[in-house]
Amino acid sequence: MTYFQRLYKAITLDVAFYEMVESDKSLTNQALMTVILVSIVQGIVIGSLNPIILAQGALGSVVRWIIWSMFIVFVGTKILPEPHTSSNTGELLRTLGFASAPGLLYVFSVIPLIGGLVDLIIPFLQIAAFTVAVRQALDFHSTVRAVGVSIVAMILMMITLMLFIGFTWFFIGVAENAISSTNPLIGA
Repeated sequence: MTYFQRLYKAITLDVAFYEMVESDKSLTNQALMTVILVSIVQGIVIGSLNPIILAQGALGSVVRWIIWSMFIVFVGTKILPEPHTSSNTGELLRTLGFASAPGLLYVFSVIPLIGGLVDLIIPFLQIAAFTVAVRQALDFHSTVRAVGVSIVAMILMMITLMLFIGFTWFFIGVAENAISSTNPLIGA
């Protein structure tokens, strides 16, 4: 099967495809390539042809993909597992990477008359793809549980991000106050 056939199967929510991706370790690089390609397509569609901005967007997408996969594995295997749940970060990286493939359809959003409709449909298609990916990677029988795991993981990820930002601002504030531009003891 070619890479483009895999993208098609990912976009059409082929459950058997996601099950195959889960177990095929050789597809991790293609999942990474899909995440990067989707990021670049979205960057170009919003009007950025600046390679630095596109590279930053791609790097950010890869980091979010990795972190999101780790949170899903944690919640799905430790907090809300089904009795037969068995998974790891690699399986989630592969399935979630290919689940981002519907974002490639944003290339059609530049077409007049259908662009607005495409922009409305793609987020729902991506949510569906992510749900199928989580369900298959975690070996869930319940789609509701896959959605629940995703929601709990999202909440934990947002809390972690807020704590990280808070600590960062705190330490920046401490550093800025520790180095005064006018030190009364020097040159007095």
